[in-house]
Amino acid sequence: MALTTVTTAKVARLIAADQVALNRGADTGVLPGDLVTLTENLEITDPDTKEFLGFVLVPKLLLRVTLVAERYAVARVIDQAPPAPWTTTPRTKSVTSLKAKVADDVVLVEVGEEVLVEREDQTPEADPAD
Repeated sequence: MALTTVTTAKVARLIAADQVALNRGADTGVLPGDLVTLTENLEITDPDTKEFLGFVLVPKLLLRVTLVAERYAVARVIDQAPPAPWTTTPRTKSVTSLKAKVADDVVLVEVGEEVLVEREDQTPEADPAD
């Protein structure tokens, strides 16, 4: 499955424990079903010299667009957390704006955080046998 970048956006508001609003919508090409990736910039430094080496973008949370208006969109969390020790059922992660770490399946999301909106390529892949 190939992904095509639609746009970048920012978190405009946390709506519920599993939904965020984005500041991009139909006017920038966002469609229901688009994938939204919230990333975290991790700073890399040399352990010996303490010299800054750069940043690595690490996926923090995966969402899917469920509602699109002209200038905004709403996305729902689709990322799964590992099952709790007492069960085998995976749990859907949730979002919070609280700075304190609540649980492993709760991800800190702040208004203004940048996200990447992508679309799954619908072009059928060529059969290698052809």
